[in-house]
Amino acid sequence: MIKLSYDEDQNLITVRSEGFLDAMQVREYGRELRAITHAARRKCGRALTLVFASEVVQSDEVMAEFAALREDFDFERDRMAVIVSTSLSKLQIKRSFVSEMQQAFVSERAARMWLFAYEDVH
Repeated sequence: MIKLSYDEDQNLITVRSEGFLDAMQVREYGRELRAITHAARRKCGRALTLVFASEVVQSDEVMAEFAALREDFDFERDRMAVIVSTSLSKLQIKRSFVSEMQQAFVSERAARMWLFAYEDVH
């Protein structure tokens, strides 16, 4: 299951992923994420996303669906921090990253610091 929320005050999209996912769930998540991301960009010019990833290692099919979502990511402006707690999960998620604007962390505090590090500059 994937849950999305949007904090307008911080312009922060939060994603929580739990358990094994299937490709259909990821596609539905993609539709919801697109709508929220466009709202965030209209408000602040970019989207900041904090992902609490499941501890479950996902199938290659599911990871391919997540990788397909990168078409909606603006690599010039958007930032995405993914929080995981195992080295295997971190390695798996990092394989799908194609930009340094996507980073994986084991600490929520470190992830938030990185997400908001350049907010005063922009």
